[in-house]
Amino acid sequence: MHLRLLLLLLIIASPLSNLNAQNERLVDSLTRELKKAKSPQAKFKLYQELSSLVEPRDKYKSAILLNAELSNNTDLQLRTYRFMTQLSGPESVSLYLDKMFALAKEKKNEEFQGWYYLYSGMIQHFEKGNSTKAVELIREANTIAMDNQLDSLAFETSRMIGNIHNSKGERLLEYKSYMHQLSLSEEIGDGRIAAGTYWQMFWFYNTLKQYPKAKEYALKILETGKKKNWPDWIEGGYHLLTHYYTNVGEFDTAKYYYNETNKFRKKNHTPITEDNDLLDIYSGAKDYEKMLRLFQKDDIKKSFFKKDGNTSAYDYYGGLAECYTKLGMKDSAWYSLQKMKSATTKKQVNNWTYYAYLGNYYKLINNADSAAVYYSKADSSEGFDNNIEARIERYANLDTLYSNKGNYEKAYQYKTLWMQFKDSVAVLSKDGDLVVLEIVNENQRQQAETRASHNIQYMGITAGIASVFILLVLLGVFSSSTTIIRGLSFFAFIFFFEFLILLFDTAIHKLTHGEPWKILSIKIILIAMLLPFHHYVEHKVVNHLLQRKKIRFLSWKKEKPQLATPVENKADDVVG
Repeated sequence: MHLRLLLLLLIIASPLSNLNAQNERLVDSLTRELKKAKSPQAKFKLYQELSSLVEPRDKYKSAILLNAELSNNTDLQLRTYRFMTQLSGPESVSLYLDKMFALAKEKKNEEFQGWYYLYSGMIQHFEKGNSTKAVELIREANTIAMDNQLDSLAFETSRMIGNIHNSKGERLLEYKSYMHQLSLSEEIGDGRIAAGTYWQMFWFYNTLKQYPKAKEYALKILETGKKKNWPDWIEGGYHLLTHYYTNVGEFDTAKYYYNETNKFRKKNHTPITEDNDLLDIYSGAKDYEKMLRLFQKDDIKKSFFKKDGNTSAYDYYGGLAECYTKLGMKDSAWYSLQKMKSATTKKQVNNWTYYAYLGNYYKLINNADSAAVYYSKADSSEGFDNNIEARIERYANLDTLYSNKGNYEKAYQYKTLWMQFKDSVAVLSKDGDLVVLEIVNENQRQQAETRASHNIQYMGITAGIASVFILLVLLGVFSSSTTIIRGLSFFAFIFFFEFLILLFDTAIHKLTHGEPWKILSIKIILIAMLLPFHHYVEHKVVNHLLQRKKIRFLSWKKEKPQLATPVENKADDVVG
């Protein structure tokens, strides 16, 4: 649990870090730059890079804190406290979060108060299992992000909310959070963040067993990586395609993408290998001979026995026990099971696998009762991948064992359980289909709302154009200035022809698939055709209106009554 929390803190604090660049020359180069660096900000950036490359990761922790304190720079101190959360153990994370919050509150820095609420929510969810409190804190962070237009914080809060929905099985809400993340990543304009959301969408659909949709996102990651020349995302795309083809049973293609992933890693001097992918391929193909040969390689064995690795001696001997059992090698299987038992620790999460493999061993030697005992222990144990499919296989084994022994009552009992769990798989499959159907309906509803909004806008624009032309005609009817008629007609026809181009836009984008040079070419041709027509129609209409105005003026002048010339009254002469 601590490990999951620290991992997520690391992802949020440095989403753009390239964790694959781990070689001594780079460390030496950064160390030389650090000695030359003058500003605390430059030193902090170099410390961040070095911390991602060296072991232990907290090697520079004291130097980073001292650098921040001596800088007397509030922003740098806040960023340092945030960075400390990924260098510290679980017991120290809260200490640095509290320091960050106190300083942010004192300096009225709302952004880092938002980060405090987000990280505190993560602790509540991952450490304390209090999802309700976690959601409250994360929503507080989201409110700060929205009020202050902090896109990066808003993106991370959305990602964390999606994670909580995932843990609760709320698939539609999880999907909505991913869509929100995509829209935010477009606003931020960072392709790496968008690709990170594609990565989450792959595993979202993979969990629902909607493999074709998962493949779409794997291809998007690969295409994005190739377009932007991001080696880590090209590698990630190959890695996800390996998983996709393994899941759909196309093992030769999965092997091809596995080899492509490793070639790419060697080319970029990446020390990480994905031997588990190859083990998954062989396991899925039920090729236990190749799987066993892979386990027997020295470098594979070393990777399982690494102290800080994701696997362990327990997993290694479990894999060997599975191979030997499937190949019918009883003595080797029993020896591996004993080694697996001795490698079990108190914190062992997947102890169900030991019981399952032991049950498989007793099936191999036709000991149905012992197999049933250990299969039952496997059923009652928790852990990763102890799913319905694994139970179905165990019940099928017991049905076969008891049938062979002639104990048909027991065989019927396990056959019934097998059928019940088979039905559960069908229900879960339907649930996955229903979630996808809900997603489709949600997308269609949003598209319908968008279309309705656009239709209202189009109607408004049409009404506006009609109003301008009615006004133009009225200006022609009444006595108006020639300049006003010409000016209004110019804007009216610009308005009208630009509206025509707007109507063609959607069709152009679909036709060109959004390629800029194709859109530009089509628009140039379209404008070249419309412009002469525009000038011709405008000229004719304006001349017609002005001609009518002239005729009306002449007609008015002709019909105007002639007034009589006034005659002066001459006063009669008065004779005195």
